[in-house]
Amino acid sequence: MIRPIWIAFSVIVLAGCKARILAPSPGDAKREQTQNFMDENRALQLQNQQLLGQVEASHVQGRVISTEVQLATPRASSLSVEKISRVVAPNAISGSTATAFIFVQVVDGRDRPIQLTGDMSATLSTMVSTTTSKSNSDFNATAASSKNTAAVSHTLATMAWTPRQVCGLYRNGPTGSHYTFEIPLQQPAEAASEVNLQMTYRDGWTDQILQVKAVLLWAKE
Repeated sequence: MIRPIWIAFSVIVLAGCKARILAPSPGDAKREQTQNFMDENRALQLQNQQLLGQVEASHVQGRVISTEVQLATPRASSLSVEKISRVVAPNAISGSTATAFIFVQVVDGRDRPIQLTGDMSATLSTMVSTTTSKSNSDFNATAASSKNTAAVSHTLATMAWTPRQVCGLYRNGPTGSHYTFEIPLQQPAEAASEVNLQMTYRDGWTDQILQVKAVLLWAKE
């Protein structure tokens, strides 16, 4: 039951919630429905305004942008993985696989939250021990075998997101904005092992590359 509990906790921390202060009344359902309609209408208006801006921008592709405008345009400068990010163990009852839930914050050059417009990719890996045999020959041409143990990186999962997919993963709540990425593990891993994360972002406008690395912990049962 760890998955539902942990996800619920994350939603409470990272997303806004609505709560009724007054006692329930027969008109609550209609008021809530009206509020939902107003929220949906505002969302559609914002999306329409954004599309209009994109259409206008497509008509001025050949225009030279002034240096002042370029300097005033915010760009993603840093990615950070929030400490609440976790790997959730598989659930035998629901049949779910182990999944990494990653929360990423993005800021510009002035340490202000900013949205991404580009590709994102991620790799999850862990270190595993391997034993190799090494042969040494002496002057009498007799061979003695010795075993060496070394740790090698083992890939658990890889995943990539297009700019539109990245845009859809943006979340905003009372604690700030972030991106939520879910990565199912493609290879089994011990719950006691550390899971290494590397994420790479390529800006769609400038081709600038940003990377972030982190060690993910397993969610406690």
